[in-house]
Amino acid sequence: MKVAFTIASAAVAQELKLSVDLNNEVQQGLLEFETPTPSTYKGCKCKSECGTSVDDAFNCDWCYTEDNCGTFSVTRASFFDYCTYPPDTSYESKSAAAKQAILWAQVVADKTQSTYPTPLDALTESMQDVFDNQWDVLTPGRKKVIHGVGAVCQVAWTVPNSSPYTGIFGKGEKTTGLIRMGSATPFTASGGQFTPGIGWKFMRDGVHSANWVSLYNLEGQESRDFFAHTQTNHLPQPASIGTKTLAKKFMQASNCATMVGLSDAAKYNTAGEEADTPLFPYNLQWEPQLHQPDEKVSVDDQLSLMEGIPKGSVLYSAVAYASPDDTEGTHLGDLVTTSECTRSMFGDTSLFFRHQRIEEDLVYHPEWMDSAIFNKGCPKKTTATPPKNCKQEAGPSFSFRSSQQTALE
Repeated sequence: MKVAFTIASAAVAQELKLSVDLNNEVQQGLLEFETPTPSTYKGCKCKSECGTSVDDAFNCDWCYTEDNCGTFSVTRASFFDYCTYPPDTSYESKSAAAKQAILWAQVVADKTQSTYPTPLDALTESMQDVFDNQWDVLTPGRKKVIHGVGAVCQVAWTVPNSSPYTGIFGKGEKTTGLIRMGSATPFTASGGQFTPGIGWKFMRDGVHSANWVSLYNLEGQESRDFFAHTQTNHLPQPASIGTKTLAKKFMQASNCATMVGLSDAAKYNTAGEEADTPLFPYNLQWEPQLHQPDEKVSVDDQLSLMEGIPKGSVLYSAVAYASPDDTEGTHLGDLVTTSECTRSMFGDTSLFFRHQRIEEDLVYHPEWMDSAIFNKGCPKKTTATPPKNCKQEAGPSFSFRSSQQTALE
């Protein structure tokens, strides 16, 4: 299923100060911009929307398939296959500037907000998609069940020449991207859990964007100042029943649900050049450089505060910690807004920030697994091998299925 988006107006091109060539690339990209069509691991064509079901604990997206392709299921009385969301090569091949302009045009096309879905919806969505979807947009039919409402800003980040890392963390890198700031959970002026979190997306020429997510913690904070605490990609373990349940759901895809990796961001720089060996920090922390009033506000009021942040504001300073035992860190530059921050229907319902499994970082740094600090941060002993993914037909509950199609023919 393809979902077309809005074509940018001349005003957007003027706002972004696009060159003639870049504007042409953006306009062509916008004409083509739509949610890509899902594929399946056996190369089948779906005849239904991809989604999960109770028979594998809502782990993997699957669809009914055409022409008896895939695997025959007795309980589903039809052929099916697992869905995959491979790179959109036509879109990814564009320049970083063009892709950012394409996404920003969608962001500002509708400056209204969505609503928070029920948190229980998270239990019936595939967490594998959160890590394996290679697109900049959500897969068809998926909701943002966490961080359902937020504000999107364009940002710039210049890394100092002293950086020891590669990719977008490399020395002197000047990268631009989008961040989306919002509470993971709904709240009101009179109460509710306020849990500030950020999705980070930095564009790169000719390859997929660099993405990660950050929070202060999973349990929320007393202050309603979004910038009251440092944001990090490594969180304390969950404490409440609700967050423990959510972490267990994420552990269908990663053995360490409280950490996301950074190695993919170090694999390619802004120009799309690949590093021989990605060099990246263990933990990236973002220290706030501005603050908001610590007053009980509604979701709408919070978004208005975000919209009041002036263009050119320094939001955060980045501090990179090289290993679990690094207690000093290295300053990696400041994050500056290059646009307004705005509520956005596209941001709330379509813009996607891929999570990277921490296991992918451990492939490069297996010594981190020997650290007591690392093991304290994960809900269970973690190795560099994640749980089975959907390509491997994850979950023992699929044992009821019949053999492959070829065995039936």
